[in-house]
Amino acid sequence: MALKFAFIDTETTGTDHMKHGLFMIGGIIRVDDVIKEEFKITCDLFAGDEFDPASAKSHGYNADDLHKFQDPVDAHKEFTDILGKYVDKYDKTDKYLFLNFGAEFDNKFLHRWFEGCADQYFHSWFWHPWVDVMSLAANALRRERHKMPNFKLVTVARQLSIPVDDDSAHDPLYDAGLAMQVYDRLMVISNPVKNNDGGLIYKMPRKRRQ
Repeated sequence: MALKFAFIDTETTGTDHMKHGLFMIGGIIRVDDVIKEEFKITCDLFAGDEFDPASAKSHGYNADDLHKFQDPVDAHKEFTDILGKYVDKYDKTDKYLFLNFGAEFDNKFLHRWFEGCADQYFHSWFWHPWVDVMSLAANALRRERHKMPNFKLVTVARQLSIPVDDDSAHDPLYDAGLAMQVYDRLMVISNPVKNNDGGLIYKMPRKRRQ
């Protein structure tokens, strides 16, 4: 069966998934090495979701901005319609790997968001557990960690010689794409191919769009 990847990043109004809200989902759907879909979905908060003003420093929105976005239930339908193009949620053997840099954060926010939309079937779409690209990178870069000023996504990408656009950081679609590039680089580093002379070849997978 084909490997189905969902690189998903979220923008939220704080760090506590039980009281803060999700208002933006960016993601890339990939089947094996073929990018099938790229998306960015915005939505309003649920009634009762709190807005931590400190969160605006990273995403640049205020509470009034979010009320201009579509209702969460409509956004949920938009999101699950995309997921349903490539996975049959009624088939227990057919699910996405949920990946991101710090994937636990996004997974928990998205899971609660599903529940807020009266959908109890989050795990019909995604395998458990998630794949945390940050943890994979921490192991791969363990001998270089002391040279790095922090372990943010953009810092890790640069350490792996992946170009970074600082102006696009914190856009969820951009961050999902950057996490995908980091993941691919880490997979190459951890699974090199031997050439005819016994040497190692670090070759990035070729992305195709369909």
